[in-house]
Amino acid sequence: MRQQVIVSGLLKQQGKILLIQRAEKETFLAGYFELPGGKVDPSEDPMDALKREFREETGLNIEVGEPIRTFSYL
Repeated sequence: MRQQVIVSGLLKQQGKILLIQRAEKETFLAGYFELPGGKVDPSEDPMDALKREFREETGLNIEVGEPIRTFSYL
């Protein structure tokens, strides 16, 4: 077993929250809406990973604030 670290971010502006839709061709949860985020690369800081994932998925450059919630599982 290995642990995979995942990050996701909540972007709220003018009373709206950004959700993105997974592509229909995805094998996992195709077409579902979710918060931007993804896997943290080995030795990557989770906050840097969240900035990278936002940029890759939305084209937005964000500033990361304090975590709202963290959890772990195997």
